[in-house]
Amino acid sequence: MSASVADQAAKTAEIGYCIGQNWWNNGYASETLSKVIAFLFEKNGFERIEAFYDADNPASGKVMQKAGMVYEGTLRQRLVNNRGIVDEVCYATLKKDYLSQKAEKQIYQFLKKNVDSL
Repeated sequence: MSASVADQAAKTAEIGYCIGQNWWNNGYASETLSKVIAFLFEKNGFERIEAFYDADNPASGKVMQKAGMVYEGTLRQRLVNNRGIVDEVCYATLKKDYLSQKAEKQIYQFLKKNVDSL
């Protein structure tokens, strides 16, 4: 997993990742991506985090969705990889959305704990 500053003025980071096929479908990528997003928002002051993937790799989009990112669009013939020129899909999340999701999870956990103890 790597992160780079995509736009210093806008406080935007771009995340990229690659994981070996032996580790697919175990939740490792989405769990790690969630932790990197938290680190970038909570410890580094970023306001936006974005990631891109080859449109023919929808599993990567699912990783991004599980980490709380949302689909923003598909850029046609934007990426060059080992298959040639391909469409690139963009997912992103904003700090305000991340904080809202985090608060919702905390409220849910609090309610679940207190309702179960009644």
